[in-house]
Amino acid sequence: MDGQRAETKTCKRCHAQKSVGDYFSFVDKSNGRRYYFSRCKPCQIIWQRERRQAERIVRRAVAQYGAGQQVAIACAGCATRFFVAFGHDQRKYCSNACYYRRKIGHIAMSCVVCGTQFTVQPSHHHLRTCSPECASTNRSEGQRKNPTTPRTRCKYQAWRKVRQQVIDRDGNACVTCGTSKQLSVHHITPWRVSHDDSLTNLVTLCRSCHMKLEWRDYRGRICTDS
Repeated sequence: MDGQRAETKTCKRCHAQKSVGDYFSFVDKSNGRRYYFSRCKPCQIIWQRERRQAERIVRRAVAQYGAGQQVAIACAGCATRFFVAFGHDQRKYCSNACYYRRKIGHIAMSCVVCGTQFTVQPSHHHLRTCSPECASTNRSEGQRKNPTTPRTRCKYQAWRKVRQQVIDRDGNACVTCGTSKQLSVHHITPWRVSHDDSLTNLVTLCRSCHMKLEWRDYRGRICTDS
């Protein structure tokens, strides 16, 4: 085993290349193999000293506050006081929502149904409602006013027929890469802008090319809005 091991080894703590002779080792009596510690001798001594010091601090705190004691902490995001078990007092935020709101930043928006002010992450800027209830109400009103919204138009046979006509016109292949697998129909001018489902505004793309084109359009809108 010793002859098969590398002559040098990388220390886990200082990341230095050192000879295996600079590491503590032990021999397993069951198989006769020699195993080396992941840290070199100086780093191993320092690590053991720090570990013993941390254990003493924990024992002293447990003796003072008692095992299972909870500690009150003020949230760094909303300033709300919350309680955590002893040993987890390094937490700074009361919830994931506060963490993301503080680290990533949020955008202030107004609900289109009830008018309530709410905040969302930048990646959720497309949301227009503050809750699932308002979203359901807004979706129902949109379907009554305009039955050809993006959420419902694919249910109608008319759109299915138009889609098939576009695919047949383009020879059952993607106009970009030429593949005939996983085909979809893309609006040249986005439907949210033109509301145009005519054959001249539709083109056949595969799923990969479609996603690339939609992502390029999405990035362009983000840059324009910012």
